[in-house]
Order: sequence, then structure tokens, then C-alpha cells
Amino acid sequence: MINSLFTRVNVIARFNESPLHFYLSDLAQKLNRQGYSRGVIRRHLCAGEKFGRWLTANKLTPSDANESLVKRYVAEQWPNSAGCGRQKMKAHAGLMHLVCILRESRAILDASVDLTASPAHTWLYGFEKYLVQVAGATESTCKRYVPIARRFIEQTFGDGTLQWRILTADHVTAFVTREAATKSGFGRKAAPVAIRAVIRFLVSSGDIRVGLDAAIPTMRSWQHAALPRHISDDLLDRVLVLLCYKLDTPCKDDSVVEEIWL
Repeated sequence: MINSLFTRVNVIARFNESPLHFYLSDLAQKLNRQGYSRGVIRRHLCAGEKFGRWLTANKLTPSDANESLVKRYVAEQWPNSAGCGRQKMKAHAGLMHLVCILRESRAILDASVDLTASPAHTWLYGFEKYLVQVAGATESTCKRYVPIARRFIEQTFGDGTLQWRILTADHVTAFVTREAATKSGFGRKAAPVAIRAVIRFLVSSGDIRVGLDAAIPTMRSWQHAALPRHISDDLLDRVLVLLCYKLDTPCKDDSVVEEIWL
């Protein structure tokens, strides 16, 4: 996937030569599944590639990478000075994603201290694991559900703490209704199904009690709503010819009638 995100040959070559090459490829796929934009994925990959070069320069390997080492790296690259704060935070967030990939791949051991980018990121990571390992969801399903769950968190809690116990039926109903209003056809059903998965995950983790899924409104899919709005001129001619034949109305072109029935 890295080749589809970057076009310059020298940049792609640097990624291929990185000691973190395989992990960066996995990182790109995971961020893409979670709905991150192309620009954010590219930024996180570049941060990971630079971190890999720093590991090599310091005679370190991917197995040495952990939260403490990332902290040390970020502090060295962006010392406390005016204008570096935002860049420093973005680099740290991207490298935390990379550390998660390294742990999943068993390249490094489990951390004794969890220093993930944010509570929302940690929760979404757990939700995605639940979808795959418990619910048996496919990659495409995760790609649809995780962004919806992220928007649900943002609209319900903003940037604050995830206080799931204060979640009410009104929160659920309002969000699903807003999401469905921006979609049409079968797309209207994506939000209700995704939020039902969120609620099941919260129940299984003990964050909320059973019953909140009853607040999810049902999105109606009208009969024949998915049919095309118009048909081609050729198909319309065939229908009219067939109708004339059924009504015993003279038709100018009997060969067309024969073609239809044959």
C-alpha cells in the first residue's frame, strides 16, 4: 500500500530500506481500515520511516522500540522550543500507532505502562479487535464501522473523557438519525448496525447495561428504492413492444417481438 501513497522513487526506496518496512506497511493498512485520511496516513508513515533511521543510527532494532524510546526520540528531535509543540504531538501520535503494530506482530513485548495517543484511540483499537476476534467482522466491515464509531465518540464526548455510563437513549437516537439523514438507500442502515455493534461491545466490556440498543431507530428501506431512476431507450422500446403484443395491438416491428420471446 505504501507504493500507492507515495510517487517519488527515492521516497519509496527509503521505505523499502527501512528496518521497519514490513511494520510500516501493516500500519498503512490498519490506518486505512480505520478511516484515516490519506494525508494523515502519509504523515504517520514518514514519522515511522524517520524513526527507523534513528534506530539504525543508534544501533537499535525494532525489538528495542517501545513507549519510552519513542518519548526519548521525540524529545531529541523536537526539543522544547517555540513552534514545535504541534509537530511534536503529531509525531508522537503516529509513532504510538506504530508501537501498537509492533506489539501485535510480537516484535516487542507487552508494555507495563500504556501510553497510547488518546482514550478514544485506545477504545477504537479495542473495538476493532472485538469486531474481528469476537464478531467475526471482515476488513471491509471494520472499515465502515470504525469511522462511524469515531464520529459517535466525537459527537457524544468531544475531546473529553469517555464516560460511557452517562450514555443515554437520546445520545444514541440523535446520532443515528443525524447519520442516516446524510445517506440514501441502503446506506441509511450503516449507522444503526454500526452503533448496535458499539453497544454490544460496551455491554460485553461492562461499561453499560443491556437494553440501550432498543433506542436505535429503524431506518426504513422503501420497496423498490434501490431500482434505477431511469431505463435505457432500447429497453423502453422492448417493453413497449412487448406490451403491444400482450394487448394484441399492431406493432410495426414483429421481428423485435420474436427476439424478445426467443
